[in-house]
Amino acid sequence: MAKQSNQKAKLLYLQKFLTEETDAQHGITIAGLVDRLAEAGIAAERKSLYDDIEVLRAFGLQIETVRGRANSYKLTGRVLQAQEVVKTGLALKATGVEGAEAIIESLCGLLSKYDAESVKNELAAAVIPQQDLSLIHISEPTRLQLI
Repeated sequence: MAKQSNQKAKLLYLQKFLTEETDAQHGITIAGLVDRLAEAGIAAERKSLYDDIEVLRAFGLQIETVRGRANSYKLTGRVLQAQEVVKTGLALKATGVEGAEAIIESLCGLLSKYDAESVKNELAAAVIPQQDLSLIHISEPTRLQLI
């Protein structure tokens, strides 16, 4: 394929699509990647994408090939796992950290769209008691009575 505009950005877009649209349960086919690249204004041929996926693997991305009628590819290794974001989100909300929602949204950006949706639903359904984090002092005799 002759060099076209945006070809240097192709690998970055591939990484973006694999990060956002795939996870352990969801893959994307080469045809799907060609379509997504076209939406981003990048022309790509199926054959070149196989090489590009190998370059991303060599760079360290854990991309799994799922064999089938139309092979699909999915990113299986991530910086954060969904349950880690849930735990962090629960802790942020329980302690009343200002800007917790924005922090959670940023962390969800590191997950696939499927995992991010799952995390948001789990956090929305969670009942989080607000903690009073003021300093509490219990005298020794009172503490002993409580034990």
